[in-house]
Amino acid sequence: MRKLMFVIISLFLLLISGCSDTNISIVDQPLDVNITSQNYEDGAIIITDFAHAKAHDGEHFYKRDYFTLAGSSTLDVIIYTSNKTAHMLPQFIGNSGAISVILYSDTNVSNNGTLVPYYNSNFNYNDTNGLTIYRAPTVVSVGNERGKNYAGQAQKISGEIRGNSEIILKPNSIYMFRINNEAATTNIITCNFDWYDQEP
Repeated sequence: MRKLMFVIISLFLLLISGCSDTNISIVDQPLDVNITSQNYEDGAIIITDFAHAKAHDGEHFYKRDYFTLAGSSTLDVIIYTSNKTAHMLPQFIGNSGAISVILYSDTNVSNNGTLVPYYNSNFNYNDTNGLTIYRAPTVVSVGNERGKNYAGQAQKISGEIRGNSEIILKPNSIYMFRINNEAATTNIITCNFDWYDQEP
C-alpha cells in the first residue's frame, strides 16, 4: 500500500510541476520515461522501455537471417563492435534439428568472410552504426569461451526478454558465435541479432 501511495504521489507531483511538455530520460536505468500530454486526447502518461526508446531514436538495429547447414557441420559468425558499447540480444534456432552455440571473445581471424547486412529498426535513420557482422571467417584461434548452449529441434537459444538473455559487448572488440549443427542431416538455422548502442 505504501508503494502504491508513493507512485501516485510521485506521478501527481510530476504532473503539477509543469513538466507535461518535457521529455524525461533516465540514463542507465531500465526505463526511459516520456511524459507528453499532446499525443493522446486523454493526456495519458506514456512509459517506454529503454530498448524501445532506442528504436524510436534511431539507435536500435536488427539482423534477420537463415541458412542451410550440412549435417554435423559448423558455421562461425563474427562481430566487430564499434567504439560504443553494444547491448545485444542474439537468437538461434535449429528448425530441422538440434544445434549448439558457443560464444567466444578475442577471436583471431585471417579473413573476415562475408559481410552480413543489418538494418536500423527505425527506417527514418541510417542502416549502419559502426558495428560489423561477418559469416564464415577464416579462424586462426577461437579466443576465450564466454558461454555455450544447446537446443533441440525448433527450440530457441536465447530468447526475447532482455533481462534474461542480453549480452553487453565492449567497444572495439571482436566476438564469435560458433553454430554447430548437432543433427546428422541438413539443418535450416535461424540466426537473429537485435542490439542498441550506448556510449562507453
